[in-house]
Amino acid sequence: MPERISLEDKSLFQGYSNHIQRYTFAAPHCAGRRVLDAGCGTGYGSAFLAARGAASVTGIDISDEALGEARRLYRHTNLRFIKGDVERLSEVSDLHGPFDVVVNLENLEHLAHPARFLEGARQQLDGEGTLVVSTPNGAITERDGAGKILNPFHVQEFTEQAFRELLSPHFSRLELYGQWKTPEWTARVDFEERLFQTLCEIYYSPTQRLWRAARKLLGKPCAPPPEFTGRGTSYPFDFAILPMAAAAYPWPPDVILAVCKP
Repeated sequence: MPERISLEDKSLFQGYSNHIQRYTFAAPHCAGRRVLDAGCGTGYGSAFLAARGAASVTGIDISDEALGEARRLYRHTNLRFIKGDVERLSEVSDLHGPFDVVVNLENLEHLAHPARFLEGARQQLDGEGTLVVSTPNGAITERDGAGKILNPFHVQEFTEQAFRELLSPHFSRLELYGQWKTPEWTARVDFEERLFQTLCEIYYSPTQRLWRAARKLLGKPCAPPPEFTGRGTSYPFDFAILPMAAAAYPWPPDVILAVCKP
């Protein structure tokens, strides 16, 4: 299963606030503009931009499955979805560019040749167009003992410096931002972990074990064991997007974003 969030498998409910905050960040750059959402996935972000004032939004993705969900669930007069490889934008015949803004969020790390995408995106931009792009912070990437990225869907991840070096040959003006976990995130997860521990202590206590055994003998259903999903769930107060230069928190951001111009 490719890495994407979906309304149909309920992963959208867990990750929406985290992901949509990046689209919210991009939205002011897209208002009244022709937008290409490159690597749009299941289309929720493209639909968000279309509803937030973009003149038109074209979502492009290589996955038939993702595009099928996008076309079923999101319909606006200023929104369309097409199939294509973001690393070969010049070969997509029905792209109908140029565009004022290219948006590429949490897609760059999946590409074997990200520079090829950036070159294509630069060609699709009209005049003083803007690229809004984001990628996980490679400085905090989880790796195995051999240095291999643990996330099986990520080809490569970029530190702030590597991200600059990747973007700068294609765009002369870069503004870098970070998406940080907030202290509210830490407090929420800490509370939910303690609550989960308490629920486990109750569930696996001798009294509850005996109660469940008795119910099973009577053929009656028992409640499943508690599950902890707090780290995979996000809320609007969990993250903040701020300029990298601000260094607002003493820990590194999870995601690096850039606003790029020629």
